[in-house]
Amino acid sequence: MKFLLESDGTLKYTKSLDYRDGTYSIVGHNVLVYDYIINDNKSICLIYLQKDGSLIYKLIHKEKTNESKISNFDIHSNVYNKISVLNINDKLNLIYSFYNIINPNVHTIHHIILNNNTENKYNVIKYVSKNIANSFVVDTDSNSNIHLFYNTLSQNFSYIYYTYFNPYKNQWLTNPMRLSSSDSHCESPAIYVDHMDNIHGLWWEKIQNDYKLKYKRMSTSGTEMYKWKEIDIPSIIQEKTFAKFYEINNNIYIDCLNYVLISDDFGLSWIKDENGVDMNERVGDDHITTLDDYNPNEEDYESHTNNDTLIDESDQIKYESILLNQEEILSNLIEIRDKQIKLESKLLDIDKALKEQSKGILRKFFLY
Repeated sequence: MKFLLESDGTLKYTKSLDYRDGTYSIVGHNVLVYDYIINDNKSICLIYLQKDGSLIYKLIHKEKTNESKISNFDIHSNVYNKISVLNINDKLNLIYSFYNIINPNVHTIHHIILNNNTENKYNVIKYVSKNIANSFVVDTDSNSNIHLFYNTLSQNFSYIYYTYFNPYKNQWLTNPMRLSSSDSHCESPAIYVDHMDNIHGLWWEKIQNDYKLKYKRMSTSGTEMYKWKEIDIPSIIQEKTFAKFYEINNNIYIDCLNYVLISDDFGLSWIKDENGVDMNERVGDDHITTLDDYNPNEEDYESHTNNDTLIDESDQIKYESILLNQEEILSNLIEIRDKQIKLESKLLDIDKALKEQSKGILRKFFLY
């Protein structure tokens, strides 16, 4: 099964990897971005942002759905280009990126944790990037840590950075780590945490008119624990920056369109397979089989909508107040400086007046 977001904002799904087998509409129209997760009970949690700024939560289980409004986003000032959903300890984690329309090169990533009707908000990172389509990727491990790659721009080069969320301290790493070592153009990161909690990361490095695949891994045990290590992989050079992780029967796969890399030791070594992976064996975000009983056209279809907003609009982060534009920041600094100068001038006048008043009192004292 695959999801498909059409150009008119209609979100559909198909029960087959081949769209010619028929598609079914889940959301009628006006969807900007979306993501979903599969819960332990085989239900699907779908999160999508509509063109009016409504962030919607939709739970799908067999022929029934339950829909709630999470929040209202400021789509007039900001452009939201990606949202990722994680279910960690039965808490819904939303991680999304956006940029202000005044300065589209400055991206911000926010993190919201929803637990019933309460929420916690975190500012993950603000960075410069020209990559709008795939600005960040996330995954989580068995200890509820969230691992995140993002693609940032520095001078004339672009790099891949890594940061993570510590659930015990409830904070993100304050000093993200740069993973791509060379001064070149790097983009399209991907991240995957296998069932042994090894963290796999990849990205593409531009070489003339093509891209070369780069790979690193981090183990949570052993002598190299919590250290990113570059692993030699068979050379993969291609025109498009597509790559995706899969795990099948304890083997890790990296699908790169024309080639597939396979590791049977959780990323310590890799071989190239030109035959690829059987489409029916693939697993991942775009291949799910839990909506087979869901059909919006069935007569016994039930839908329940909750219009209560889970996040109070008055408590939302006012994104329009974030000063992303450097000229605006400079203007505010100048205004603060001018106010400070005026304040200092007034203090000098007061001090001068007090001294004059003191002299007058002393003169009167000595006269009498």
